[in-house]
Amino acid sequence: MSRNGDTPYQAARVPADEAARLAALRRYHILDTAGEQVFDDLALLASTICATPIGVISLVDEERQWFKARVGLNASETTRDVAFCAHTILHSDVFIVPDATHDPRFAGNPLVTGDPRVRFYAGAPLETSDGFRLGALCAIDHAPRQLRPEQVEALRALARQVVLALELRRAGLEARRTEHTRREEEARYRELVENASDAIYTFDLEGRITAFNAAAERLTGHSRAAALTMTVDELLGPGSLAQARARLATADTPGRALARSTLHERDFVTKTGSRVRLEVRSQLVMRDGAAAAVLEIARDMTARNEAEALRAHLAAIVESSNDAIIGETIDGVINSWNDGAERLFGYRADEIVGQPISILIPAGHTTPVLEKLKRGEEVVQYETVRRHRTGTLVDVSVTASPMRDAAGRLSGASVIARDIRERLALERQRRDFLAMLTHDIKNPVGNMSGYLEVLSWRQDLDPKTRDVVTRMESSVETIRALVTNYLDLSKIEAGFLTLTKHPLDLNAVLARVTEQYEVEAGRRQITLEARLNTNLPTIEGDPVALERVFANLVSNAVKFTPAAGRVTLASHCDTNTVAVMVSDTGPGITRDEQPSLFQPYRQTATGRAQVGTGMGLFIAKSVVEAHGGTVGVSSEIGSGTTFTVTLPVVTHPGAAD
Repeated sequence: MSRNGDTPYQAARVPADEAARLAALRRYHILDTAGEQVFDDLALLASTICATPIGVISLVDEERQWFKARVGLNASETTRDVAFCAHTILHSDVFIVPDATHDPRFAGNPLVTGDPRVRFYAGAPLETSDGFRLGALCAIDHAPRQLRPEQVEALRALARQVVLALELRRAGLEARRTEHTRREEEARYRELVENASDAIYTFDLEGRITAFNAAAERLTGHSRAAALTMTVDELLGPGSLAQARARLATADTPGRALARSTLHERDFVTKTGSRVRLEVRSQLVMRDGAAAAVLEIARDMTARNEAEALRAHLAAIVESSNDAIIGETIDGVINSWNDGAERLFGYRADEIVGQPISILIPAGHTTPVLEKLKRGEEVVQYETVRRHRTGTLVDVSVTASPMRDAAGRLSGASVIARDIRERLALERQRRDFLAMLTHDIKNPVGNMSGYLEVLSWRQDLDPKTRDVVTRMESSVETIRALVTNYLDLSKIEAGFLTLTKHPLDLNAVLARVTEQYEVEAGRRQITLEARLNTNLPTIEGDPVALERVFANLVSNAVKFTPAAGRVTLASHCDTNTVAVMVSDTGPGITRDEQPSLFQPYRQTATGRAQVGTGMGLFIAKSVVEAHGGTVGVSSEIGSGTTFTVTLPVVTHPGAAD
């Protein structure tokens, strides 16, 4: 029971079949549509025949009643709880309320106590052929009254006409939708045929060409317009129609639009005289149970044969490769395995295809390869170890490329693994030999340096001899640096670089380096300046290794700065790092050369590192990174160069490394 002020009214109960009723209403697609003359006329007839000022066609929705047509009423809808028509759909015949003010169901209804002041109501249910009452055709008056029997019967008849109009409207909509769908399907079919990569053409039973797509034009060399004036014998060669009839003579045709197809191959000469081999599928087109035309789809076998030959060639390359070539899904499941993979890892293809790629990864060993491939990234020459079937570890270089399907989606990966055990063994032999050689050279060089130093102390040397001694000392020092660099490089490449770290006053290291090169800078007429922050925090490092890093940077700066130039060694700090800058006013380094400065054995074309082997900066970078720091360079041609070393500040002074 609902209440309007102090007077109650009764909302209609919901029909038992409400869900199905609403579904039936929606299949008419009529709610919230514009007015239509046929429904307006029926509402007017109901008002006229019943002699009421208001006539309405109401459709009862889930939460409202909506008026498809209305006479004498401004509102287009009301809520369902106040709708008289919501009561009507609960009845199979005309529902009449002679005086709503005396009916306890409606006396307090807002449509009675307010506009449109309903007193009399008569509604005929709009019942579909399958028994669903969608709403009502109703007549409404502002005064109490009754209907004569003939008026009641007329209201019933008009309600049936409303339902008929709804059905006709629905049928029209469905017919239009069907026609639209048919046209869309025809358009899609035409587009499919026109854009097909295979040649598609049809000819009638007399052999006249009746359809010819773009691919057929490309294949034959004949334009569509020309082909439509030709017979199939003229297009494909004499006897083509007879052969098609013979092939299709026994086709199973009754009741089918397209008969059973036949597949055959034929040679064809194009308009330009080229001979191609075609694969042709022929089908009879049936109309009204009788053969009407022939549809043929022709494919140039040349491209396919070439593709098959290429695939066979590539497969032969894969199978004959000494490298392991492995295919895997995006989830890391092995789906192809060549002979090279069998030789490298010991598994036969029938044993490992279908297994996860992780079967080759040693326990506890992480690899970035699969995750990078899932992101669509390539992995190039990643050196790692993999597990042989016997459990032994194999040193390999892995290159992996993501594979994509025709839609561009990641579908898997191709992995090439190369055995690098022999190369690594040779590299170890080379490092060992260099280490031995440089170690054997170190002692004689030290002796030579000592002899020259003693000789330089003599006061009786003439200027020419003293100059020779000085030059010899410089050469010996160069040899000593080379020997030291070779030893360090061997340690770095072997992974044996060891540092003795402890809390360190970096300014003391920098001061020693400055003092070490003051004489050389003065000899070259270069100003060597130290601008050191006296409040540097403590860092943790190996003083000998770091001194050699900064000595290398200062030595290079002095070496490549012209006379009257300047070399500056500066330090500063922030919360977490200490930075040291070594700047010079030398010729500078091009931007293209800067990225390769820190690679071993690299020298620039602009002068820097032309003397020596190009190992110093690589060693410096390795030492700094072993301290948790970084090395960077900034330079412009003609404006000098600055190398910047950053090192972390000690968070707990005195902590052991």
